[in-house]
Amino acid sequence: MAAIARVRASLRVLGDSLEPDEVSALLGRAPTRSARKGEKIAGSQDAIEPTGAWILDSAQSERAEIAANLHRLCLAVQAEVRQAVIDLADAQGRIRLQRENLETAHENRRVIQAAYLAGKETLTRLNEVQRDYIEADASLSLARIRLRLAWTDLHAAAAIYREP
Repeated sequence: MAAIARVRASLRVLGDSLEPDEVSALLGRAPTRSARKGEKIAGSQDAIEPTGAWILDSAQSERAEIAANLHRLCLAVQAEVRQAVIDLADAQGRIRLQRENLETAHENRRVIQAAYLAGKETLTRLNEVQRDYIEADASLSLARIRLRLAWTDLHAAAAIYREP
């Protein structure tokens, strides 16, 4: 069998409800060609597109260029996954910190509430610690959202797809 000397590749995204502009926005790149389902096919009198399409064609490349491009692509994917893992570990650390903050705020609220009921603290101080508790709870909720996003980013970087 003969060795491959030249290669051309294309990335194709197809779908009946595909909007090429949305794909371009997501990928940050314009297609080489695109179509919407039902559009008239260019150069034809009555043929229509059977499905939506967003297509990016590469230029024809020599074998050495392909190997270099694949190597660069692999390095980029590794860096993206590595960064996603770092972001995930950071998000997990923030969860631990916010849980500790919430526990501290809860304890402060309990102490001040007991002191208020005993007549040793003001209502203003009780309201302050209640506000602190609510803010700590909200911060924990945001940390949980960031953790979920970090997991999503890691799955995307590692090309793991999960049904919602």
